[in-house]
Amino acid sequence: MDTKCKVQEYENTVQAYQAVNNLQNAGYTRDNMYLFAHDKDISKDLTDRTDTQNMGVSEKGVMDTVANMFKSRGDELRNEFKNLGFTQAEADRYEARLDQGKVLLVVKDYRDDLERYL
Repeated sequence: MDTKCKVQEYENTVQAYQAVNNLQNAGYTRDNMYLFAHDKDISKDLTDRTDTQNMGVSEKGVMDTVANMFKSRGDELRNEFKNLGFTQAEADRYEARLDQGKVLLVVKDYRDDLERYL
């Protein structure tokens, strides 16, 4: 992976929401945070409630955005991880965790103190 990203796994949305708030209180911007859940409605709700980033056209590109309309949720999630700079193997691993009901927080361009707030 070329991009400096940290992935943190949570058991539920409450834990993920608390982590986003902790990071924001520590001076991290929500522009560099992405929340993922396998269920699309839960993922959208989390993103809306925490004001974190959606994987938009700027991250995905136009072709991937259109192609995702015809893919399974798993394929879409793996593609989103790859668009953040993760390898195929990493994307597969993270999507498998989402399959198990986990919630993942991805933080881009983080400082060395990140672990204290997760």
